[in-house]
Formats: sequence, C-alpha cells, structure tokens
Amino acid sequence: MAKVMITTVLQRLEEAESCWIATTDSAGAPHTVPVWAVWHEGAAWIYSAQNTRHVKHVRLNPRLVLHLPETHEVVLVEATATIVETKAMIEALAPTFKSRYAMDLEGEMERHATCFIRVQPHTIRTWGSGGNARWNLVEGEWLAVQKYAPF
Repeated sequence: MAKVMITTVLQRLEEAESCWIATTDSAGAPHTVPVWAVWHEGAAWIYSAQNTRHVKHVRLNPRLVLHLPETHEVVLVEATATIVETKAMIEALAPTFKSRYAMDLEGEMERHATCFIRVQPHTIRTWGSGGNARWNLVEGEWLAVQKYAPF
C-alpha cells in the first residue's frame, strides 16, 4: 500500500466543498451537522448563526471532530474549537466564502447574529486505499504516529 502523505491530506481538507462536524451537548449526547468551511492559517473556519446547536455545544465543550463526507477514503480531524465574533475575521474570510460559496458574509452579518467557529486541528487520522495513518500537531508541525491502527 502507498504511504499517505500529510500534505495530500491537508490539501484534501482545504479543497473539500463540505465537511461534517460532531459536537456534544452538556450531557455528552452527540450532534452532527454538515457545514461549509474554509481553511485559513492552519485552521478550518465555519460561518454559522449563533443560535445553532453546534455553536451552543462548542461554547460548552470546545472539543469536536471534523470529517470529510467520503466513507472509503476517510479523513477524521480531532480539534479544539473556539467561537470568534464575525467582525473580528470578516475582512480575512469574506472574500474566500464569497468566491467559494457565493456567500455575502457582510450582508448576512447585518441580518443575523452570526459567528465563526475556528477549528484548530491537533490530530488527523486517515484510512483507505492509501493505508492507515495518524499525525499529531506538535509545536506547529505534523508528526506521524508509528504503528497506528484506525479502529
């Protein structure tokens, strides 16, 4: 089997049209939702209304999992999320959201209470035709974990 390269995995994450996130409520009950995300400065950025379940869950527990929709070439990202007020990042992220999803973030921000969810990965796991792999983010660098079994 071919060895999975972290650069290929990061490229797949950046190019994905959509992904899923899984959060938990205060009782530990899971909630999954498909989202659009853009990657900026090593993190995924999700634009959302502030009253959604996933935003409420992140406020209670910042740990989440982000994954791509494919089930045969799996990419799972364990991450820590933070809620960032829309105005703080609108200038940096609005052009990318507009070109990628035809979203007018400034207009949305005026009509609704919105925020960004910054998803900072710390572990990435993959499995599929390229083999199994796991990386941990250590001091800004992705380091491969040896002898990794995905299940």
